[in-house]
Amino acid sequence: MYKILLMISLAVLTASASEKNNIYATASASGNFKILLAAVDAACLSEVLKGEGELTVLAPTDQAFGRLAPGTVEDLLKPENKQKLIDILKFHVISGVFKANDLFAEELYTLQGQSLKTNVKDGQLFIDKAKIIANDISTSNGVIHVIDQVLLPQAEMANKEKMTKLIESAIEKGVRLYNSGEHQSCVDVYSLALESLLYWNQGTFNNDLKKSIKRALSESKNHHKADNNAWALRKLLNKAYGVLSQEMETKTMTSSFKPIIESNLPKGFPDPGPVNQVVLKEYPAYRAAQADSSGQSSTFMKLFYHIKKSGISMTAPVEMQLDTEGQSRKNMAFLYANQNIGSTGEKGNGVEVVDLPAQAYLSIGIRGSESKQKIAEAIEKIEAYLLEKNQWEVTGEPRLLGYNSPMVPRENRYWEVQLPVSSK
Repeated sequence: MYKILLMISLAVLTASASEKNNIYATASASGNFKILLAAVDAACLSEVLKGEGELTVLAPTDQAFGRLAPGTVEDLLKPENKQKLIDILKFHVISGVFKANDLFAEELYTLQGQSLKTNVKDGQLFIDKAKIIANDISTSNGVIHVIDQVLLPQAEMANKEKMTKLIESAIEKGVRLYNSGEHQSCVDVYSLALESLLYWNQGTFNNDLKKSIKRALSESKNHHKADNNAWALRKLLNKAYGVLSQEMETKTMTSSFKPIIESNLPKGFPDPGPVNQVVLKEYPAYRAAQADSSGQSSTFMKLFYHIKKSGISMTAPVEMQLDTEGQSRKNMAFLYANQNIGSTGEKGNGVEVVDLPAQAYLSIGIRGSESKQKIAEAIEKIEAYLLEKNQWEVTGEPRLLGYNSPMVPRENRYWEVQLPVSSK
């Protein structure tokens, strides 16, 4: 890991962060972001930076705005350019909290819809062409990184592609928040996404869907119903995604697909993917809570109650051992983040915690709903690959890894079918 030497010279900003103010208040207290906050106010986005949703803000200083061409700021603050200003500001905001160390090798999707990439030059961390001159400034609703340039979105991407990427990013962040019990933060993330969709809509959504979104956004302001509001907003994101999916080319959707990871992977586990391609994956030894399959829902709840009662965090994926034909689940397992958590042995209610050895698998990814037919076809592809390469032999029965909960749209869920192998 590169060692980034970043000096935080904004003493007032650091002090306010320690007091856990929200993003807007922290930036205001520093006195170094007057132009940024004036733009935020003009775009009616101040409540976004004061809300409960977790955000990462890339904050240009007043000096950064001064580097823009003369008259640019004044032009952006004109009422007729409000939408352009909103797009630029949202290009500086990312859903979720990303500390400096989290930014490496990440493609970060902004609320504007386009993505940002990081790089390191001479020991300094950059986001696109902007240098991070102060990092990891914690607030009550996210984190601020101070940058020395104003980021400008690239030439407008296809509107439907932009909306699709925003929905995928919002769902990925929102599901994690919801599953960790932060229901109101999930509502805030979904609300931001739906508000952006209404801004960008150019006849894509019918009047009924637009009215439903506006009504749900209004009702979501009732914080006492955060759980219900999260589901209501999520259903509307699913509907919007379905409309966009139908209108976009299948090839584009497939090529840009990235699995949504709702929880952390166990230590040392390889990343999910790719779709419809056989690859060899090496898995380390790991600890898992297992239960024999007595119906998918009941087995899942047994395991869920076990980790909830034991205070153990949920990870992805959920593991399901299959019979030789791949048609029936023999058991289900929740995987622990590492082998130092908890202890092995019988835990009651049919749950047993076991340590499993390191193992290599030939794996193939499936997008969408899983089915017996899809699993059988996946196993056939792996077996054909085995015959073609003639490098491995199967050492056990197949397994299915499920990475997503019902909170992820059915068409965007991701699974892996795997066969354990060893070299010949």
